[in-house]
Amino acid sequence: MKWRRFAIASGILAFLVLAGWWWQGQVRQREAWGLVRKALQFQQEWVVTGQARWAFREMQGRWVERQGRISLSGQTLQVHGQGAELVCRLAGCQLVTKGMTSLRIVPVSAQRLPHAPDRWSLLRRSYRVRLDEASEVAGRFVQWVQLAPRSPNAFARRLAIEPKTGMVLAQEILDRDGTVLSRWEWVKVSGKHRSHFRLPTSGQESEGLREGISQWRVDGFVPVQRVTARCECCSCGMTMQVIHATDGVADAAIYFPTGTPQEHGCPYCRLPQGAPRATRLGAMTVVVISVPRPIVVIGDAPSETLLRLAQQIAQRRP
Repeated sequence: MKWRRFAIASGILAFLVLAGWWWQGQVRQREAWGLVRKALQFQQEWVVTGQARWAFREMQGRWVERQGRISLSGQTLQVHGQGAELVCRLAGCQLVTKGMTSLRIVPVSAQRLPHAPDRWSLLRRSYRVRLDEASEVAGRFVQWVQLAPRSPNAFARRLAIEPKTGMVLAQEILDRDGTVLSRWEWVKVSGKHRSHFRLPTSGQESEGLREGISQWRVDGFVPVQRVTARCECCSCGMTMQVIHATDGVADAAIYFPTGTPQEHGCPYCRLPQGAPRATRLGAMTVVVISVPRPIVVIGDAPSETLLRLAQQIAQRRP
């Protein structure tokens, strides 16, 4: 009789311990999702300026570190770093890069695709979250949160989020074996400014293009926006359709030209020919295919994922 009572009491105790452990896990998961939601809202509303440090792993395995300064003058965001410079005019999203390759992009119009899900719902569908350690970044207390993809065809991430504001002060992108592919962090935050990022909009859109885009879903990536952009690097006048696709965290930009390349020397009109190829710098991958039509996909996802995305678009593009 005593042994029976002991067994029952032990079973109840074990159940209470497991229930407490499960409840604690649920509380920590809700806390992690709350921090991620806050970080997403902060990113949509604010532009942060200051000194930053970033690093990436080359395809050969070498770890490269760089530092730079991010500043905002009026509606112009500037990134001055070692060996590269980027200027983005927020009002029209005019982008100029300088470095190994110079590129000047001017958007002409943009449309959010009908029935495109919002980033938050995609994120909840595509990733799991968990709280990691707490630390300090740029003199601020942060809580690290890990985003683990539900699909093996995406990279995991760790975000250092300031609980009070939702500001992300550091990010790591991890390969599937846990290797850190790239990392950036703020060294010193100078200020935050209301975001005035706006693209020129247009209500006109080809029905065939709209129906074609709706079929482009690969490894969790969903197209959410279409932008028409014009090259101003040279006199080629090349225009491109740019499809922005996301799984809620990772982003991919799909470029395909709408004109005939003139071979004037800029990246818009000098697409490589031959077999599909992929180049990776840190977590950023560039995939180029030229048959049956030239397409470039740039995103922070594995090269196989972006290659499948490019091939499906090449087959289904109206």
